[in-house]
Amino acid sequence: MTETTEAEVLGALGRWPSPWAQRGWFVLPKVRCSTGYGNRRPFSDIKTRKIRFRTTIATIDALAMNAWKSQDYAINGLEVKLSRADWLREKRDPVKTEIMRRYCDGLYVVAPPGVVRLDLDNEIGVSWGYAEINRADDGRLAFKIVVSCPKLPGSPNGMLPRSFVASVLRAHAPREST
Repeated sequence: MTETTEAEVLGALGRWPSPWAQRGWFVLPKVRCSTGYGNRRPFSDIKTRKIRFRTTIATIDALAMNAWKSQDYAINGLEVKLSRADWLREKRDPVKTEIMRRYCDGLYVVAPPGVVRLDLDNEIGVSWGYAEINRADDGRLAFKIVVSCPKLPGSPNGMLPRSFVASVLRAHAPREST
């Protein structure tokens, strides 16, 4: 497969032949977990012996939402991984996806062949789905779901925090020209 960029993948996720290009699906790239500075969590600074605050902002590569009741208004988080090193880094430090998981019914890693090793036990675990990226004969990117994503326990089921909804609207509302 010729060199593929994250921007190219994100642009192609909402176009055919993508599983998320079917009727009713909307793909929103680069969705943050909240507006502003996110979740401020206290932690103890060992050096100064003071309580400080750590800000946690997570951005998922793309959010795919189905607008049909028959599909239970499904929300899938999509993490694009173009290299094995990036995928392994995500596996070692899953903080970002753990934060975004609470807003999604399921999570997919979207990657070219060879990035995710399905022959290794628990490479994607039980909570991830896997969509493989390939280049079609006409040069377009094509996506194939290799491992379906299970519905995650504790998925949102209709109630999303206003801060998350505001983040989605801010990121994807038309900008006024100044």
